[in-house]
Amino acid sequence: MGKLKRTGLVALAVFALAMALIGVLTITRGTPIGRVVTLSESGPPAITDSLFERTFELFTGTHIADGNGVQQANNGNGVYPPLWADPSQRTCD
Repeated sequence: MGKLKRTGLVALAVFALAMALIGVLTITRGTPIGRVVTLSESGPPAITDSLFERTFELFTGTHIADGNGVQQANNGNGVYPPLWADPSQRTCD
C-alpha cells in the first residue's frame, strides 16, 4: 500500500505542476512585447534582411505576407477617407 500511495502522490504532484504551468502560460498569452533585442548593433534589420518580417511581427503584432499593402495614415483625416472609399478604388503607395 505504501508504494501505491507514493505513486499516487507523485502522479498528483506531476499533474499539479502541469496545471500550474498551463495557468502561467495562459496568463501570459497575449502580453504585448515591450522591446525586441537584435543581435546587430546597427538597430532593427533592414527591409531586405530575412529577419525583418519576424521583427515587424513582434513589434506590431500583425502578420505580413506576400501581396499585402501598407499605407501610412498620420491622423483621422488620413485614415477615414481611404477606409470609406470604394474598395475597388483603393491603392497602396
